[in-house]
Amino acid sequence: TGLVAGVAAAALLGTSSRFLILANRANIDMMLAFWTTAAFAAFLRGCPLRRDDPPPRPGWQAAGFALAGVAVLTKGVGAVLFVLGIVTWLAVARGAGSWRDVAWGRGLLALAATVAAWAVPVALAAPPEYREAIFFRQTLTRLVDPWTHVEGWGFYLKTLPLNLLPWTTALPFAAWAVARVLRRGGADVDRPGVLFALAVAGSTFAFFTLLPGKRDYYLL
Repeated sequence: TGLVAGVAAAALLGTSSRFLILANRANIDMMLAFWTTAAFAAFLRGCPLRRDDPPPRPGWQAAGFALAGVAVLTKGVGAVLFVLGIVTWLAVARGAGSWRDVAWGRGLLALAATVAAWAVPVALAAPPEYREAIFFRQTLTRLVDPWTHVEGWGFYLKTLPLNLLPWTTALPFAAWAVARVLRRGGADVDRPGVLFALAVAGSTFAFFTLLPGKRDYYLL
């Protein structure tokens, strides 16, 4: 079931080597992971994955977007990962999800309002140097033209397997299980959830791979 899969995923991640190390440090990336996960959880409460699921619940979806806004306040890429994951899922779901099921207007408004609650007072009260640093240098510039931690496109192919030890050894079995679900097509009740997880994981991996600045823990 979804609950069992969620608990198992949390347990595997929480007991992976690098995650355990990061969990004992004052690192904002851990809070980013928390708020982004909470955003997806709230969104999924309100967006049907299957055609026979309950109708869309815009309130839950708006809550997900608002939590993605909190992720932005934690570290700027939170909303990008959230929206990119949803868009990728809708693109690959092929009927499992519908663009019309997503409350884009209400959701993006909730996201913008959450960010604006902090950003507007800061923009009005902070000195120009701070505004330039926090709104541009530490966000946009750090993403597209970083001044440190520049790595090649294959960086995460080398570091991610090490960071997920000891569970990296289970990846062949996980790949086999996912392939079996996908081969069954619409007859498998787990397929929509698997597609959503693959869309989010794949888009996140692609996003961070394409960025020139990389740290080994970004994908955790």
